[in-house]
Amino acid sequence: MQRGLMIGAGYFAGEQLKSWTPMEGVEIAAICDFDESKAKQRAAEFGISRTYTRLEEMLDKEDADFLDIVTRPGSHPALVAAGAEAGLHILCQKPFGETMAACREMVETCKSKGVRLMVNENGRWQLIYRKLKELLERAVVGRPVNYTWISANNATYPDFKCANQPYMAEMPRLIIYESVIHKIDTARFLFGEPRTVFARTHSLGAVAGENEALVIMDFEYPVVVLSQSWAGGGVQGIEVAAEGRKGGGALLLIRGSEGSLVARGGKEWELYRERGKIAETFDCSSREASTVYTYMTQAHFVDCLETGAAFETSGEDYLKTMACVFAAYESAETGQAVDPAGLVGEKSEVGSRKSEGGT
Repeated sequence: MQRGLMIGAGYFAGEQLKSWTPMEGVEIAAICDFDESKAKQRAAEFGISRTYTRLEEMLDKEDADFLDIVTRPGSHPALVAAGAEAGLHILCQKPFGETMAACREMVETCKSKGVRLMVNENGRWQLIYRKLKELLERAVVGRPVNYTWISANNATYPDFKCANQPYMAEMPRLIIYESVIHKIDTARFLFGEPRTVFARTHSLGAVAGENEALVIMDFEYPVVVLSQSWAGGGVQGIEVAAEGRKGGGALLLIRGSEGSLVARGGKEWELYRERGKIAETFDCSSREASTVYTYMTQAHFVDCLETGAAFETSGEDYLKTMACVFAAYESAETGQAVDPAGLVGEKSEVGSRKSEGGT
């Protein structure tokens, strides 16, 4: 039995508890939030025995194996340090940290205390991307040349998102930091490490940060184009209502030297060969409830704790995803493409400008 403790009882704590609760061999023994009413509400909702308002007290009184951190990024370094000091393995919510220095600090802290650290990045666990990885390894389109992901979110989506997490409206960094980050990590999962990142952003409407973003990642093969909007109209024909949202889904296209793959609305992949004819269809829906791929992510964390296998999104590996995120913001500010590899080991406060954020 893996016994976990949770810090943070907000919106995403509820989403993660939906996955922890039915998971065999796992128990969330206690939950902590400085707002006692939130902690008690989550405890009652998911059958958690004990609640706390101080992390130090919870760590002192509870016998556990891991700490699940479900709070805003600015709090992560102190919480990771406290959990690591107590000898607990760490599952930390994305975005990982407000600066590259903060992200590196957490990795080094866990390494020095001999505990394991994984970032709770569930985007790559959507079935559509697991299937695409398999298809790419089978070279069904030959050598990939271009990969494009276009969000189908409609203009009501920002209101929906901020209703669940109202502080997002005040965040100076928004759509890349909170949402496109999933697709950046997915691109790394599919293609390795990009040579450069180029980005353009706009802030439209009643939000402080950007809610329109175009991110171009240049891999040796392919070029990756990520386009997302929480302000513009939806993309007709590929919107898929899910989980109470007023729109959703995406158009995914990968062109290769021997064909192309298309998925509309996050549904099955269609393989096109010469003259635009469908050669094969791969039934793989990624519009399952978010609890499914959240469950898969958290199950991966537990499995790796028990087997000793490497986390796919270990803290050390996820430094590369965060470097791509901060490279995108640097590019948007300077108008130049940025090499994210130069940010991973940099000792300065990369990403310190406009660094406030949340999850």
